[in-house]
Amino acid sequence: MTNDDQQNLWGSRRLRTTALASSRYDIVWLGSLPVAQLNGGTIWRGTFTDHLGTPILQFDPATTVTWRAEYEPYGDLWQLRVGESRWDQPLRFPGQEVALTWEGHEENYNVFRWYRTGLGRYTQPDATGLRSDLDLYRYANSSPIMVMDRLALQGSLYVPRYPGNTPSPKGCDAGPWKYTGTDLHAYRQVSVWQLSEEREVPIGAGTMGGEGDAGAAASPGGGPVGSGSSIEGEGPHGGLACLCTYILTGKRTYYERWDNFTRYLCCAGTGSEERTRRLSGSGPQFTPDRSLPYTTKTIMTGTAGGMCKCPEEREN
Repeated sequence: MTNDDQQNLWGSRRLRTTALASSRYDIVWLGSLPVAQLNGGTIWRGTFTDHLGTPILQFDPATTVTWRAEYEPYGDLWQLRVGESRWDQPLRFPGQEVALTWEGHEENYNVFRWYRTGLGRYTQPDATGLRSDLDLYRYANSSPIMVMDRLALQGSLYVPRYPGNTPSPKGCDAGPWKYTGTDLHAYRQVSVWQLSEEREVPIGAGTMGGEGDAGAAASPGGGPVGSGSSIEGEGPHGGLACLCTYILTGKRTYYERWDNFTRYLCCAGTGSEERTRRLSGSGPQFTPDRSLPYTTKTIMTGTAGGMCKCPEEREN
């Protein structure tokens, strides 16, 4: 596989142990658009793309259509209208080459990352980090019809949220706002617990509502729970409660992203600098806990309609 400085794929070659590499196909480019494909060095196919540069049709020298595909918005191949195989034309979104299929969906090479068309997301986080996007796995700012990401780096796509028409201080002339960078503010962090087991247990009389650690309240053999234990939810039904066992899976941190700006002020012949910032995004980031052995905890809850229904996930 050969690329140029614009991340355009020029060709792919099959290596042989007894001879020079033979060409499977070569791509002809006009700027950043693919315009033709040579298969085996002799078979010529013209290439027609959509508004972003994704090939959707190929034709031979007699202008007969030899390959035509229709795609879903996030690049998944919906239907191959003409042609024998999806592999006959290897290019996908700008900067992408189809590499393999996964349960009918494609996984495409995209320079810095791999892109899964069935998910509409990357399989690795953005190397530019949280300052470019709080969602490290999404493609093209979630606008695949209008935006392309040739390098799989959201940082190259980031557009700051500039202040609006902020009036100048009285008696001052103000220049335009200039973006100076982005700050991240972590305002909350919680532990994330995933349900691993739930079971019904009998309870003693006098149990009150609330949440408690049922690990000490239940007998090792699953016997009656003592009256000093606490229950959340509807409360006991027929003398039963739920024991919900959870495994610690990681931490979830909630961030705010602030864009910083400055502008030049001239007030009565004196220059100064004004600063401001704008909230451009907020959201969580999950950090997995890979420590062994696993950390577990058990919570006792009331049954819902006489049945155990432990939440699949808990935060605290």
